[in-house]
Amino acid sequence: MRHADTGAWGILGGAIELDEAPEQAAIRETLEEVGVRPVITRLIGAFSGPEYRVEYPNGDQASYVVITYEARLDVMKERLAAPA
Repeated sequence: MRHADTGAWGILGGAIELDEAPEQAAIRETLEEVGVRPVITRLIGAFSGPEYRVEYPNGDQASYVVITYEARLDVMKERLAAPA
């Protein structure tokens, strides 16, 4: 997705809510950020390791797990279903 403020391209993402399945989080985040409900077609992979470690200004450290999906966006279907 392209950020409106900077023009830079980025990847959709966000945190998984309590008890939420990763696939449902991907659908929710895409809907929130793009406004279109994706149809997930396959799992690309789950990635983690030392290169995903971050340190926050207060010294806390965390390691991220990135789960990547391939999805299809049925934009025309969404537009036709939207109220006029």
